Amino acid sequence: MAERDNEHWQVADLTIDVGGRSVVRGDQAIILPKLSFKFLLALVHASPDVLSADELMERVWTGIFVNSETVTQRAKLLRDALSDDPKEPRYFTVRRGVGYQLIPAPIRIDPSDNAASNPAHVRNGRWMLVLAAIALGAASIGGIAAMKVWPFDARSAMPASIRVAVLPFDNLSSDPADEFIARSIPEMVLNRLSSMPGLLVISRESALLSSAASASPKDAGAQLKAGYVVRGSVQRIAGMLRVTCFVVDTAQGARLWSERFDWPIDRLYALQDRIADRVASSLEARTRGLGELAPATIAPRNTDAYLAYLKGKSLLGRFTVAQTDSAAAQFERAVKLDPEFAPALVALFDARMQGADLRKDDLGPTREHYQPLLDKALRLDPGSGEAMFAKAMWSGSPQAERLALFRRAAELDPSNSRGLAAFAEFFEWDNVTRDGGPGGEGQRLMDRVLSIDPLSPRARFWAVQRQLGQLTPEQLEREQARALQVDPENYLLANRYAYRRWMFHGETAEAIEMMEKVIASDPQNPLGPQLAFAFYLDVDDPAAARAIAATTPATRDSSRTLLAQFAGDWRGAGLAALGHRGFLFNKYSNWNWAEAVRDLALQTKEYDQAAGAIASHYGFDLRNPRTTNLPQATVAPALGHILLAAGQREQGTRLLTQTVQWIDGHPRYGLVGVRRLRATAMMLLGERDQALSDLRASIETGHDIRHWWYIIDRDPVWAPVRNDPRFKAITEMCRNAASVQRAKLDALRRAGKVPARHELTNS
Repeated sequence: MAERDNEHWQVADLTIDVGGRSVVRGDQAIILPKLSFKFLLALVHASPDVLSADELMERVWTGIFVNSETVTQRAKLLRDALSDDPKEPRYFTVRRGVGYQLIPAPIRIDPSDNAASNPAHVRNGRWMLVLAAIALGAASIGGIAAMKVWPFDARSAMPASIRVAVLPFDNLSSDPADEFIARSIPEMVLNRLSSMPGLLVISRESALLSSAASASPKDAGAQLKAGYVVRGSVQRIAGMLRVTCFVVDTAQGARLWSERFDWPIDRLYALQDRIADRVASSLEARTRGLGELAPATIAPRNTDAYLAYLKGKSLLGRFTVAQTDSAAAQFERAVKLDPEFAPALVALFDARMQGADLRKDDLGPTREHYQPLLDKALRLDPGSGEAMFAKAMWSGSPQAERLALFRRAAELDPSNSRGLAAFAEFFEWDNVTRDGGPGGEGQRLMDRVLSIDPLSPRARFWAVQRQLGQLTPEQLEREQARALQVDPENYLLANRYAYRRWMFHGETAEAIEMMEKVIASDPQNPLGPQLAFAFYLDVDDPAAARAIAATTPATRDSSRTLLAQFAGDWRGAGLAALGHRGFLFNKYSNWNWAEAVRDLALQTKEYDQAAGAIASHYGFDLRNPRTTNLPQATVAPALGHILLAAGQREQGTRLLTQTVQWIDGHPRYGLVGVRRLRATAMMLLGERDQALSDLRASIETGHDIRHWWYIIDRDPVWAPVRNDPRFKAITEMCRNAASVQRAKLDALRRAGKVPARHELTNS
């Protein structure tokens, strides 16, 4: 059955309003995320039939690759939201091996008939809406025990009917230089509208910087899932502005409101408030209960300062070093023009910290230098959510204090997609769940970010990456490719896609070609060279590896570990790994870090230092070390080896055995990477035949030839079997694969598609 906005259903004690995307039980509004609502509605439409997992995938996740585990988890989330006991379900049941089935018979309601014949029903309906609004308000103020992210779940579930996108205005001036005015007015209107509690406003990165900006209102609404679109035009005539603005109902294709303003250019900020008020009034007439606009903002004293601030904000969200530096230059100009302009002070602090973070500089000195900017902004505007988010993002405080800062910032500025994305990443890295994925709060935060900023580069990257372990490696790679088609210049996605071509396919030359293009787009960003230098070592080109590692200060430091290993220098590798700059990148990209620490310990007998370093970075309890997530699995064999060498055989054996069990229990991570880890653990447990079988499968079937030169010649784990014919066969496979990739790289160089990096060392 096709979903219609005027559908209303009664399912036992649940009242479902499809148009309003709401579920009410008695006086209680039940807030369901979009996918949970679609899941419930699919069961209603199918009743009394059973829906298989495949059918649910098609109806709920249309056009998206998911698996049966995703369906299972969504069913659990829906059951939790409905407070439905799985042992004695009231609303839907799971028929093992068959599918899902609604239990009560759904009853289709015609609200217009009831309202016409029963005035009391109208009054009750209004009270129900009031109670639902109260419930949402309570969630925003006091929190609901079942939902940790109380400010976001309600808005994340908002239907398109109360989502609005403010698109760029057309510049009708004779001077093209006036384009910045046409961009600044919708930016200001967008910021003001986002203060309405009952309205979800698509963020500037998606609404103003995407292809939707030039699409028709109807197409833009479809692309951004917005029920309303605000558009207009601007013409500058001497010191006056002529601004025409209108609001379009994207479903009906009809204008709700339009107006022309003739306005002095030096009162641009008052015009922002006037247009926002008019837009809000037109939406309120169609969608009740939106709430009030926040009080008019205090405008900066200098128009050029505000415009510089806007230009900087458009650059900051791309998360590249070059654009971050350009953004900082714009913010510095804004602060110079208006030293009391609090948002510009916050943004300058934020940009300088982001630039240092992207470069992998020490954040302490940078924070100390620019902290006065943030302190001044907070004195000028103590209630600034943007300032509070910046403080939470870049604070060096303990995690509990940062969490409190993030929560307060989210209360003050619930539509700040940049801040919310940082909040979600805080949970991703610092509150990892047992299966290696982000916790429920982090997932809901990122859902919220994607609902208001679907085209944000950072959000798109995390939307794909958080599916690690849920999708197969092949499905995840397809999702990355699809996201790159939407945003080919997404630095993080392009970086990760090249990584997977190397890791999962052994296509090192192809990965180098991709990474060289990525590096050229942002030469000062160390993330690209950090990958590329490892790629070059795997095609046996150490000169090119050293040349590209030297391109940024961070990679000059971080590359020392792997380059020393390649040269056979275990001491240099271990000391570099344990040094101040030895662990600069994430837990997956500090190449052979744990192995370097272990090799040093095996030679020097300083086991406690090595075990402590691994435990500190990866969250092991050395009293009872256990593998509970993927990052820990990547280093558990090295830690287990150290424990065995230190005479702690019981602990080491238990950790290695449990790591094998964890790997076997998480098949979604695929053959690559984890099979090699399993092989190492089995070798240390004395299971040589199984270890060699796993290692061969990883290389031959999984095409996993990462750091092959270390395995075949330097890794002490494999020393006892280096003369075994089976290991010699694996060695030959690795050498042949590397030779093929080197030949491909040389061909790419001759074609001018890859620079001759080895020549740079002689210049």
